Amino acid sequence: MNTLSAIAEIEKTFGFKLPAHYRLFLTERSDDLVESIEIDALVDWARGPTATVDCLYSGKSILQNDASGCSCDRERRMLIIGYSVFGAYLYLCWAQEQLGRIFFREPFQDGTYYLVANSFKDFLARSRPIVYNDEA
Repeated sequence: MNTLSAIAEIEKTFGFKLPAHYRLFLTERSDDLVESIEIDALVDWARGPTATVDCLYSGKSILQNDASGCSCDRERRMLIIGYSVFGAYLYLCWAQEQLGRIFFREPFQDGTYYLVANSFKDFLARSRPIVYNDEA
């Protein structure tokens, strides 16, 4: 499945049009983006000032996750678009009043969705690579 077909299938499956910058991201990627990044949260939370994301899903992965029943929170209208290896997820909201906003949640620790970006474009602009210091 090519990227445009995956985008069309995502939009059909979830019943909304993906925001332009997120559509562009998915169009340009046939595979997951596996690079650890961090972003400062826009709200206060107990976990610290940043959210860590280790993978951003491709359209193909979103559809595979949906086939497994683990792609979203349909009630809250939150599509999982990435994850942290520590058991957290990055969500794109498709609820009309918050369409396109990006949230972070650690469902096994806290059920709260924390706002990290007002759009996918904002998420990309404010994210930065994680630099690990290998000195012991």
